[in-house]
Amino acid sequence: MRTPGCHVSSEDSQSAPPFIKNKSEQRLHYRLMHRVYKILRDDEWQVRYCRMNGNVALCAKLGLDSDGYVGTVDDERQIIYVDFREDVLSTVVHECLHIIIGDRYDASKKAYKAEEAEVQRLEKMMMQYMSRTQATRLHYLISDRLAPRKREQ
Repeated sequence: MRTPGCHVSSEDSQSAPPFIKNKSEQRLHYRLMHRVYKILRDDEWQVRYCRMNGNVALCAKLGLDSDGYVGTVDDERQIIYVDFREDVLSTVVHECLHIIIGDRYDASKKAYKAEEAEVQRLEKMMMQYMSRTQATRLHYLISDRLAPRKREQ
């Protein structure tokens, strides 16, 4: 028997997310999850796994100023690059959030920092409240969008 006000344990339900006290946060979580699903269902977008973190040459090729990145988005080619050695789910959610809210910010460094702070806050909230069913669905959608590996010549 469950105590009122406690979150549902994994034994009680496979797909129930942790208890969310704030209803507006709950609505935001579900709206953002559906936007992430929509991006990953879109045939135009691809996910490409690569060894990004520590790869200075690849980061330079992608236009990144350092090698500490674990994910990035190429808006022109519509590719989400993810370092498969890191937390793939969290990274894909993070990069999809950049796609979702990126239109609100200009290209200045100050605006980029504000966008990054908002994306990190939303990513943390989404990962905290993500259910097992949502995580499973996200894995399936990511696998459907995986780009074929290009051979290095």
